[in-house]
Amino acid sequence: MTKFVNDKSSNVNILSILRSIIRPRGDVYMEVDYHIKIKTGFFKTSTYRFIVRKGLVELIPEKEGEDIISIEEGEIASMLLRKKDDLYVDFILNEGVISGTFLDVGDYQNVFKLLRENIDKNLIYEED
Repeated sequence: MTKFVNDKSSNVNILSILRSIIRPRGDVYMEVDYHIKIKTGFFKTSTYRFIVRKGLVELIPEKEGEDIISIEEGEIASMLLRKKDDLYVDFILNEGVISGTFLDVGDYQNVFKLLRENIDKNLIYEED
């Protein structure tokens, strides 16, 4: 189930997430170097930190008051990475789509590898 978290206790959750990122555990691989602009409305986008763990994608909002988006592997039908001028991503979920544009990716293949190694779902990469 995709979880949207927006309450006063979410600051504590963010701190615990950040602590786990600083000290990776066991077979958990994490990445926080990427920022992604997610489409959150008809003409609205929000910037998130992009974190991938084994079986989980988390999007941590840059602005306070916005929701954390957690996408579990079981909710993902497939993923699409498209390289044009920028790198675009679509997470096709069982109940919708989350689309975004990476803001600071230098090596596009690293994002592909990160998703392929941690999310066991169909991943398509297209390049123009």
